[in-house]
Amino acid sequence: MDLKSSNKSPECLDEFCDQEIPQVLKKFLGPKEQDEKFVLSTTILHIVGVYDKISDDIIRSNAAIEPLIQIIHSPNENRSKAASKTLGELAEDDDSIRMSLLTTGFLGTVQHTLSFDQQKQTESKSSSSSQEISTPDHVKSAILDVLLMILHSS
Repeated sequence: MDLKSSNKSPECLDEFCDQEIPQVLKKFLGPKEQDEKFVLSTTILHIVGVYDKISDDIIRSNAAIEPLIQIIHSPNENRSKAASKTLGELAEDDDSIRMSLLTTGFLGTVQHTLSFDQQKQTESKSSSSSQEISTPDHVKSAILDVLLMILHSS
């Protein structure tokens, strides 16, 4: 089954699952995976998930939100700011996007992003090898900008 055929009919989505393709892709989905297999596996699952026409607007909105949250965490400041601006504007303009952000984990992502440095400092004190990993300031700023836009819209 190729990716093009998954766009032709709901039966192709059934075939996708019947052939246990999600199970095959699972081995490439670990957070430590950084190669092309991870990118392709997550992209395939994302496309199939979006195509499946979920009727819950909050869950469907999450399909637009998740990639933008990933881009906000980019080490590239321009990409991060562009994603933040886009997500913030979506949250201002669309109630479903805003509700999805508030109910499907975005606030946990904000908390994780802001406390990541503190967690790493605690972990490095308890281990013998100390590696300096921190969340870039532009990422913290971008994620807080989205939160602020949500608050102003509510």
